Amino acid sequence: MPALAPLSAPVLSGQERDFSFLPEKVAVYGPVREQAISREQAIQFLKEKFTSDHLTVMSEGEIRSAVRILAANRFERAIMDRILKENGITPNPDEMSKELRHLHHSLPLPQRQSIEKQLLADGSNFETYLKKSVNDPDSVIRYAFIQWVERSSADKITVNDADVEHFYRMNQGLFLIPETLVLSQITVPAQSDAEAVRTRLALGEKFASLMPVYNGGKYGEFVRHELDKEIRQAVDSLNVGESSIPLRRKEGWVIFHVDNRVRAQFVPLADVKDYIRREIRKVRMLGEVQRIMNSECRKLNFELTL
Repeated sequence: MPALAPLSAPVLSGQERDFSFLPEKVAVYGPVREQAISREQAIQFLKEKFTSDHLTVMSEGEIRSAVRILAANRFERAIMDRILKENGITPNPDEMSKELRHLHHSLPLPQRQSIEKQLLADGSNFETYLKKSVNDPDSVIRYAFIQWVERSSADKITVNDADVEHFYRMNQGLFLIPETLVLSQITVPAQSDAEAVRTRLALGEKFASLMPVYNGGKYGEFVRHELDKEIRQAVDSLNVGESSIPLRRKEGWVIFHVDNRVRAQFVPLADVKDYIRREIRKVRMLGEVQRIMNSECRKLNFELTL
């Protein structure tokens, strides 16, 4: 049986809670399953992952689920670490950072924007995410192991043009650039003022020339589906250069003007072929990673007990 480094984690101080409901051995392994990941080690894994306050409010079921994941991940990390050492590979955070940055910039624009928007909603950004990833030993070891699998399995993992086209057709949402609008607005205090603006526009005056006269200005650039519903309905049927009917808003009566509109469109297949090829290879390569992990766990007779 391949040797496995001792499983350990730093003990973190914090408010204690009762973990006696966890079995003394949360996982066992070895020829006759004589080795174990103990309750104490599992508690250390939990303290490494969660704050004391979080652990205090987690239910026993949530704790058990977390321990299953953390113990399995820690065991897999030990396997990866052993295989990397056997192959003379040292995990390199700088290399990981460089590759993740390259991959992010090579994403199709819609997907890159979606990722950045989600990170922003979580109070983060890509640079913060990247720094956190390369400072996480588990992530760095897993990245190095995946890179090793990719190199050692290069001849097994192939992607042809038919695979690429099928992926493109089946994942159109990834390659859709949504419709965007650039709007300006004029805000006036009374409906009669708004009707006066509309009249002047109907007589041929330009919206831009009326903006300094009234309380006007650039409203901004928006993805269509992110617009306020009332505004979206008012501008949906307008062409570039046209203005909406007056809308009653909390700031007054508002007329919106469509400065520009870029209709939704798909990124051409030719522009994303390389990205798709990488994505398919990644999925197949991760399948190979999981196959190796499953095989190693069977060799080591690994079993969770909770």
